[in-house]
Amino acid sequence: MEEYIAVIAGTTESKAVVEKLLKDKECPVAFVATKLGTDMLAQYGISTVEGRKTKEEFFAYFKQYRPKKVFDASHPFADIVTANVKEVCQRLKIPYERVERKSTQYDYENLIMVSDTREAIEYLKSCHGPILLTTGVKTAGTYQEHLEGKEIFVRVLKKGNSLWQCLKLGYDKEHVIGLDPPFSIEDNEQLIRKTRAAVLVTKDSGVSGGVPEKIEAAKRCHIPVVMIQKPEERKVPRLLVTAAGSGTGKTTITLGLMQCLKNRGLIVQGYKCGPDYIDPMYHTRLTGRASVNLDPVFHKGRMGMMFDQYSEGADIGILEGVMGFYDGIGSTTEGSTYEVAKETKTPAVLILSVKGIANTIIPMIQGILNYQENTIKAVILNQCSKGFYQQIAPKIEEECGICVAGYVPVNDTLTLTSRHLGLTMAGEMKQWETYLYALADQIEETVEVDQLLSLAKKAKDLNTKEEHISKEYPVRIGVALDEAFCFYYEDNFRMLEALGVELRFFSPMRDEKLPEDIQGIYLGGGYPELFAKELEENQSIRMEIRQWCQDGKPILAECGGYMYLGQSIKNQQGQTFAMCQAFGHRTEMKERLNLHFGYVTILAEEPAGLLTSPIKGHEFHYSAEYGDDFTCIVKKNEKRSWKSGYVTKNQYCAYPHLSFRGNESFIKNFLEQVKEELV
Repeated sequence: MEEYIAVIAGTTESKAVVEKLLKDKECPVAFVATKLGTDMLAQYGISTVEGRKTKEEFFAYFKQYRPKKVFDASHPFADIVTANVKEVCQRLKIPYERVERKSTQYDYENLIMVSDTREAIEYLKSCHGPILLTTGVKTAGTYQEHLEGKEIFVRVLKKGNSLWQCLKLGYDKEHVIGLDPPFSIEDNEQLIRKTRAAVLVTKDSGVSGGVPEKIEAAKRCHIPVVMIQKPEERKVPRLLVTAAGSGTGKTTITLGLMQCLKNRGLIVQGYKCGPDYIDPMYHTRLTGRASVNLDPVFHKGRMGMMFDQYSEGADIGILEGVMGFYDGIGSTTEGSTYEVAKETKTPAVLILSVKGIANTIIPMIQGILNYQENTIKAVILNQCSKGFYQQIAPKIEEECGICVAGYVPVNDTLTLTSRHLGLTMAGEMKQWETYLYALADQIEETVEVDQLLSLAKKAKDLNTKEEHISKEYPVRIGVALDEAFCFYYEDNFRMLEALGVELRFFSPMRDEKLPEDIQGIYLGGGYPELFAKELEENQSIRMEIRQWCQDGKPILAECGGYMYLGQSIKNQQGQTFAMCQAFGHRTEMKERLNLHFGYVTILAEEPAGLLTSPIKGHEFHYSAEYGDDFTCIVKKNEKRSWKSGYVTKNQYCAYPHLSFRGNESFIKNFLEQVKEELV
């Protein structure tokens, strides 16, 4: 490659940089994250390198094709990219220059500059009247959680997941405004007057970020503007809550700790180790931010990147473990909380129940600490009296060499209730806030929260990896979402949107028709057996989905969605309800967990269509399927396998839940079939 100057592009400022370099007869090469960036610079006829690059990939590229200089004209809020490029240039001794977006310096007496979301919230607490947020969906829940009683309107991009996220966070439909830029002064003014906004909130995203138009519109309407300054480079602290086994209080203590941190004004991002759906719902409802699954089986080598990606705008990340610390697949540590802690370099606090045990807790702790090299840094004793804690804690610290960060006494009123798939869902809990505040009060009283916070701040830096995902699938997919279908990995939605998919949400319980102009359907898991009567009674959409399947159109269904597509569901009370009858199987609820559970491999009986190669999934259900026309084989291991589900050229319907990030080829294959529906 001839001598060149690298431009980290994608913004309006990058166009100005390219124009100046060409004028100076230099050879610019632009690095852009998406095709949109490539298209923006197409008029200049320069070389572009498309796709998101990790720090390591920037290093390898610049080492092989060394630029004369690097101009960083990335978005002002793309702090991870800036940090990575800056570090690479320092290591390779390449001249680096940050092209700062021009700040909006306006002589406007009602412009209030704040350093971050937390400071913005503190100012807004004293404001009267409706608030208009133009800061995006990532922090929308944080404002709502901390500004209880305030009327908040939020403007987000007009795409399915952004709108749905706001609704999931508890916003009224009338208060969520989906619009696509650019926005003129008149557009902003009209929105301010429509919402009766008394204050407008924005990021300092500069001239090309539409800030001047917001300022001028606010001037015309005589309302103040709260502007969040560009974030500085920073590391998000993190802490993992683990235990010796299930049922020892992980979720309860995790929620209590999250609420304590929230009470201190911190923005908390929740994570769940492994393939769980219910615990993340609790995290999401508490924090106001969508909780994310970190699964060593599906996401090995990517969990650090995912942590950084989803922690943007947060003050701390709290990871909740699964089962016991070392419990993985079979008798191994594969897929365990231990693997998550190790890969993400996250300090862990070990929850141990002392119910029915005394001095034996010491060799238990010693055994856990010495079994493998680990990140466990503290212990909390659960179901523990104050007197016993005072006796045993000094002995544990002396003999085990680990700090005891407190205890939690027995309190049945703070115990979460369960049903056949695990805990009851967060939305079903009565007096939710009362419960959380009581739980937080207990944690504050007997647990050293400041000590845990200090521990979280000591987490080592992550060498994150950003994935290259291009928006190559501009298709529309209908997604079933209601009380019956609510088990979805947040990362699946994010990945679909990163690939260019527009999500259209609908309710099989309430909507009479499928969303218009969709090319595919995604039916997730949940509790269809609890709402079988409502699903049966909504005959119109059942018949439409049945016809969709019979016409051979693209559909992806897992677990509860798979049950819904069958002939019928028989609940635990012995009642049978008709379902879509798109496929020949029927399902029945059982009293015990189906033996077909855990991580599995799915393949076609005759490899073809969507399953040209095996994919990975996870099963956990109390129902059993009955039928004789299955076309998939599900393998637990080399000795155990069974027939289940259906696969065709563009349809996949089976029990296992799928991580799209962990089955990238499969989901792209499915989207290719969806894309054909556009032709």
